[in-house]
Amino acid sequence: MGDDAMSRDTSARIRGFVWFVYPDQAVPGALAGDNPFGVDVLEDETTAPGVVVFWAVDATASGVHNQGLGRSFLALTESPKAPEVGAGWTVEPARLGEDCAIEQRGDRWVRLIRELDRRETPVGPVAECEFEIDRS
Repeated sequence: MGDDAMSRDTSARIRGFVWFVYPDQAVPGALAGDNPFGVDVLEDETTAPGVVVFWAVDATASGVHNQGLGRSFLALTESPKAPEVGAGWTVEPARLGEDCAIEQRGDRWVRLIRELDRRETPVGPVAECEFEIDRS
């Protein structure tokens, strides 16, 4: 691969256990916070304790089979332990299809590459997956 091809490669791969995080409609103020982790969002990704990265999920996302009302997120954790979230948020294992892709600010995408493993947790089996992040 030549230098020109290398300079155009703007993607990275990341892996982790995938969780679906969404607001609990029964808790007042759940939608008031920007995100369930109580951290400032820097660019598209940021970290919270135990969280490798998280992404906002909206109507443009494909292959995310969980149902949540309002602003939802996919969070990758280092271990098969559910991430800690603020009051008014719910966490469950993500259910993803092979076509999982999440648009992040225009033409930037996160795509599921493959499922690596599946572990049992108190809230059901959680998948360890590898994703490609397009940083173009």
